[in-house]
Amino acid sequence: MVALQPLPGADWADAPGGEPSAVVRARVASCRSLQRRRDAGQAPPSLAGMAASMRPEARTFLARAADRMALSGRVLGKACRVARTIADLAGDRDVALPHLAEALQYRLSEFSGEEGS
Repeated sequence: MVALQPLPGADWADAPGGEPSAVVRARVASCRSLQRRRDAGQAPPSLAGMAASMRPEARTFLARAADRMALSGRVLGKACRVARTIADLAGDRDVALPHLAEALQYRLSEFSGEEGS
């Protein structure tokens, strides 16, 4: 669950619409195809293997987050897999800092006990 803050009506009432569903569906299908090709016949990567596909600043951020928040290997692995998917959806070859930060935000919101709207 991702916690969301309420938005004042003026902030969303005149906002432009999002992407059409067909565009999102095509991007997700392309991402899944890429992941199947990349992962075909391979064992799931280790945490070190996942970190190898990250840009240096993302690896540094991951190490700091692990230390500061005392994250388990399981949480780090799941965050890395989510970050890889976010990068794939964005069409990026490497996992960058924004992908990892977004993934950690999703992972940590599970543990905060916050309720989303």
